[in-house]
Amino acid sequence: MTTIHQFALTDSALGIAEVEEDVFVVVTAGLNGTSASPGSAKIWKVDMLACEPKGSPSTVTLIATLPAVGFPNGVTSLPSDKRNVLVADSAKGIIWRVDTHTGACTVAMENTSFAFASALLPLGVNGIHVLGSELYFTNTGAGLFGKVNITTNGLAAGAVQIITSSVFPDDFALTANGTAYIVGSSALWRASPDGQVAVLAGPNDLALEGDTSAHFGRTSKDKDVLYIVTNGGLAAPVDGVVHGGQVLAVNVDALS
Repeated sequence: MTTIHQFALTDSALGIAEVEEDVFVVVTAGLNGTSASPGSAKIWKVDMLACEPKGSPSTVTLIATLPAVGFPNGVTSLPSDKRNVLVADSAKGIIWRVDTHTGACTVAMENTSFAFASALLPLGVNGIHVLGSELYFTNTGAGLFGKVNITTNGLAAGAVQIITSSVFPDDFALTANGTAYIVGSSALWRASPDGQVAVLAGPNDLALEGDTSAHFGRTSKDKDVLYIVTNGGLAAPVDGVVHGGQVLAVNVDALS
């Protein structure tokens, strides 16, 4: 494993999305438990075009500070709009649209389904990903996984549809047909587009301890491999001990 960049003046790198081939945006913030320090949210551009095969270092530039954003979390690009990205705000229950050229930040959509359910766990909308003309999302505090139709520039174009409320999710990865593999709570769920949910592992599975995000492989050899990253149980260790973070590979074809 190689360190690409150490972000200064922050302690947490959160959501990441690819906006062009090998060009990514990353949001960061100063975290204190389940809240972010006011005014600490930032969005960065990470250009890795020169890393392979030239071996040059990546170029990391600050796009903007995001003072209006409470707790930046998931990030997703838009298939037909390479300039703007959507950023989930877990504290305010808002999905922001950020112009990656100017840093301008405006509200893309706000809905009660994005808000946290209780002050005991003030985390609302978390993971977000776009598939076709639909934005899929998780709400950690409310235990929701849902979707909403959007316009090409990331605005809501219909009512929010709750796919399931029987998960305790962090992030997720989507297949081409809209099946979601959802991670969180040291567990792994599979949610079909019609709302059928299967528990594939956990909750409180030591192998998945602190699972926070997932992504399918990018090549023909690993397109059916789900890569899951964990924090080792940093917030809620299963066995009372925080273990090191991991990157896990799961062949979804082998799952029942």
